[in-house]
Amino acid sequence: MDKKPDVKVLIMCGGKGTRMWPISNMAHPKQFESILGDTSMFRETVDRVLQSFKPEDIYIATSGLFAEQIKKQATEIPGENFIFEPAMRDNLGALGLATSIIEKRNPGSVMVLLWGADHLVKKVDVFLDALTKAAELASESDKMILIDS
Repeated sequence: MDKKPDVKVLIMCGGKGTRMWPISNMAHPKQFESILGDTSMFRETVDRVLQSFKPEDIYIATSGLFAEQIKKQATEIPGENFIFEPAMRDNLGALGLATSIIEKRNPGSVMVLLWGADHLVKKVDVFLDALTKAAELASESDKMILIDS
């Protein structure tokens, strides 16, 4: 393929914080905590993605409850790329809303979905290379590609 596909990255960041209580809770879920260092897991995810993708190509889907935290921790992401769910309706509702907005704004773009803003990635270069290759393969084949560790 000669032309690089138009790729949009969607970071899902809507967890309720119930599994790591009391460290994590609805008011401040684990993705906004600095559990493994000085930086929140969400911010680490944003920093990781920014190594290969432009800020305007990154979208963040989360509950409106977390708007202040998201805006504070991801200042380089354009405000219109924050997709705030009007009500928390679990993964499928959030995914449907976010992908429909991205598709409407960027028809035919390849979407890379990062299913969590709270994941540990040790080999960032390998991870980003896998995302790039998967996006290219998805564009060429018009198929969904799953990357699994």
